[in-house]
Amino acid sequence: MDRPEFVAIGCIRRAHGVSGVVAVENLTDNPERFKALRETLVEVRDRRIRFRIESCTATPKGWLIKLEGVDDKNRADQLKGGYLLTETTELPELEEGNYYLFDLIGVEVFTTSGEQLGKIVEINQYPANDVYLIEGDKGRLSIPAIRDIVKKVDLKNKRMEVELLTGLEFE
Repeated sequence: MDRPEFVAIGCIRRAHGVSGVVAVENLTDNPERFKALRETLVEVRDRRIRFRIESCTATPKGWLIKLEGVDDKNRADQLKGGYLLTETTELPELEEGNYYLFDLIGVEVFTTSGEQLGKIVEINQYPANDVYLIEGDKGRLSIPAIRDIVKKVDLKNKRMEVELLTGLEFE
């Protein structure tokens, strides 16, 4: 699977007031990126609309964003449920050992002894750790994304090596 061109960094939850400001839920690990936004794509009802950003204010629950051309509550309400997108080329490089989740989808997973387990098809996020769902010839396998299990990730070659602990079995 190729890297997506865009990634969602926020979701418009509702209009805020009557002047067209929208309340945006943060979907990124780096909420500071909103301060630097000058424009964004909003994907709503299978359409992508480019907007310049007039203002962006942090709140305890997310961000209040004023989009150019969205000047009243009715227009803001039309964007409810829409996603603010940014190009993946604009994402910062991550430190060694950290990965964007979308980059792991489609990665082939092997044991440290070379047995092919399948591909990562889904990643579930939990407070303790993420869990990778792998589908292969033997079925489905869920493995926690912890250092005791994930031994090596090679994104260039779309390959991950894991050491399965006792009790991790295919469904």
